[in-house]
Amino acid sequence: MQALPLRLAGRRCGPKAADDDCVNIGKVAQVFAWGTDQSLVPQIGCGSGQNGRHMEQEASLGRALRKRTRSRRRNRPFDQGFSLVEIIMTISIMSIILVPALDAVVATIRAGTSANSFSDTNLVLQNAADRVNRAPKSCDYTQYAQAAAQTNGWAAATTSVVQQHYVPGVKATDPGRWDDFACVVGGSTPPDLAVQLVTISVSSPDGRFHKTLQVVKSDV
Repeated sequence: MQALPLRLAGRRCGPKAADDDCVNIGKVAQVFAWGTDQSLVPQIGCGSGQNGRHMEQEASLGRALRKRTRSRRRNRPFDQGFSLVEIIMTISIMSIILVPALDAVVATIRAGTSANSFSDTNLVLQNAADRVNRAPKSCDYTQYAQAAAQTNGWAAATTSVVQQHYVPGVKATDPGRWDDFACVVGGSTPPDLAVQLVTISVSSPDGRFHKTLQVVKSDV
């Protein structure tokens, strides 16, 4: 709200003049008041001995205007900013709220990653076992198992193979045994009716999961 100028026409009378002989000399006082409240502007009378009353009314008007101005200024909002204690309390409250939420988000991400890694490990293992099972009889099935890991985008080292062949007992009643290697030592091709045991192991790239599956290859 802007200040509006109000004019007070003052009338001064001489000490010997009568009330009717007062002369309006056009003395104008600039008074600035907030708003258009005309009640603050007193009516200045005229007559003998009015000079003192005129001065008293002007002083009263000035005090009223100053009081009104101070009241307006006190009621005006004053932004002092935030104190250090308020900022620290705000940060503490936000931390209390955000830390559990972040923990929940991290736990969800880890659970999703673990589920994907576990699923991929099983997929690679089943794929490797299927490739070894369909491969022609050989003395080494490592390349077939590693091909399954590479197809999934994993390193070949994530898949390992342990190969054995079965050696029957001397007599039919004697138990047989599993010897190392898929073929007899020194042999380049497996003999007819040979029974081979291929143990395939797959580890996830993050090392959290390790799965093993055995495949038996036989002409029987």
